[in-house]
Amino acid sequence: MDPNNHFAAAIYGIIIILVSVSNVAQYATLDRNGAIKTYLRNMSIDLGIKVVGLIIAVLCYPISMPIFVFVAVIFLFIKSSLSKNNQLND
Repeated sequence: MDPNNHFAAAIYGIIIILVSVSNVAQYATLDRNGAIKTYLRNMSIDLGIKVVGLIIAVLCYPISMPIFVFVAVIFLFIKSSLSKNNQLND
């Protein structure tokens, strides 16, 4: 893959965003205990990070999409770790 190919970066970003949206839809379908609000808030931030990465990848720096996906993963990991620590301390 050419690291400066805007089209390839756009396709990669669209696929990543569609996978994230399908995960949200799957979770919403399987939600039994009403925890969807917290999940949707976290996933909206995740999708926002990925959309910003897609815009930057298409307009100026194609390599930014994988970087922003990594940032989104780190965000979700830290958010999940903090919420589990808060549950253990309560």
